[in-house]
Amino acid sequence: MGKCCEHPYSINSESWGPRVNTRSLQSDTKLNQLQGQVDDVVDIMKNNVNKVIERGDRLEDLQDKS
Repeated sequence: MGKCCEHPYSINSESWGPRVNTRSLQSDTKLNQLQGQVDDVVDIMKNNVNKVIERGDRLEDLQDKS
């Protein structure tokens, strides 16, 4: 039986299903994990900057009161 057209499914292969580049998937998973970590760090940094700004405002208020 010959192939009539190219498609992601192959009946004559050892495993049934789409042909998937697992290295690409592993790379995507690692990139997604790294992006998640970067997003977490960015959120923490933004929170820290806001805290510093609030602290500065409180220090200015104390200086004005003294």
